[in-house]
Amino acid sequence: MHAFNLADFVTGLKVAEVCSALSQVVKGRRLDDDCNVLLRMEHGAPAEGYLEAFANTYRDFAAAIRTETSLGDLVPSIEAGVRGMAFVKAAVDSSRNGSQWVSLRAG
Repeated sequence: MHAFNLADFVTGLKVAEVCSALSQVVKGRRLDDDCNVLLRMEHGAPAEGYLEAFANTYRDFAAAIRTETSLGDLVPSIEAGVRGMAFVKAAVDSSRNGSQWVSLRAG
């Protein structure tokens, strides 16, 4: 989920499709506890500079907290939350269908 949110945020693009494989490492759990997901960005764009953007996001977030200023665009919106739920559904659907690519329809 975090990588999905950050990919959308730091690139300014949207994840268009996901391909996932969900599994359980600890037997007896009701939910999957291991997930491998591939992301395809809209327009086929790669998510380059991911690590640097991740570091910048944390730097900006810390600076906003230190100065007690508005977090503005540094925190997810309701729309990002809805896209996150659509991401989880697409990941589950992909895994259930043999790890096929699934379109992210919401958002």
